[in-house]
Amino acid sequence: MITSLGRTLLSFPQWLGRLCFLLVDMFVELFRLLRRKYNWSLWGTLRTQVLLQVWYTAIQILPLLALIAVGLGGVLLGFGFGLLRQLGAEEIFLPLLQYGILGEGLPLGLTLIILARSSTAITADVATQVVNGDLDVMKAHGMSIPLLITTPRLLGLLLSFLSVFGIFIGILIGSTLLWAPLVDVTTQQLYQIWTNALTLTEFEWIGIKLILHALLIGAIACYSGLHIRRDIREVPKASSQAVMLTLAGVFLLEGVLLFIRWFR
Repeated sequence: MITSLGRTLLSFPQWLGRLCFLLVDMFVELFRLLRRKYNWSLWGTLRTQVLLQVWYTAIQILPLLALIAVGLGGVLLGFGFGLLRQLGAEEIFLPLLQYGILGEGLPLGLTLIILARSSTAITADVATQVVNGDLDVMKAHGMSIPLLITTPRLLGLLLSFLSVFGIFIGILIGSTLLWAPLVDVTTQQLYQIWTNALTLTEFEWIGIKLILHALLIGAIACYSGLHIRRDIREVPKASSQAVMLTLAGVFLLEGVLLFIRWFR
């Protein structure tokens, strides 16, 4: 296990180049579709697959996210703002919320939840199609593999990340309204906290992180599934490798973005 992890991490630069080519192929094929180089009916197929990916990635985890958001709202007000207020240091609550929780912790937490749910599923789905010969049938009929395999999964992940974040923030704000009377926080204080924390600059930063994470998870999962041997026993290996590579990539990306934001 340790040897496999080490080899995977050492091959990360090579994987990065392959993922870039995968993304370029996807955007090229999508551009060709927009220029009507393919049958316009492919839009319907693409839309259906994207919505299915959103359903499996985002919609089905909403109950879990709602529970986490409600609990986090109580922790923020009770153990965060309330404790700091007792210590006379409530002025540091806003920077902690804005930069620590919303700017860094929340995008990473959502990424890990979606990664755990979708990375292995996407890899196994694509790899199974390779093993069963479905991709050979697509190629024989002149169908675009990047357009039908890679594009809907990446677009679905992008929409899932952005929609999940928006829903989570909405539930989090609503939960703080419910918790506020229990910890003696006024509505005016809550309004000031959230309006100061959720700035346009913060939304832009979070959006960039979510988009990059979605592309990273989808690209690694699709590439791992597309490039396996025709052996069903290779499917779980590809799924495990995709998860390890994605975890390494996510934390590396987090480190780079953290350095860009705070130490540039």
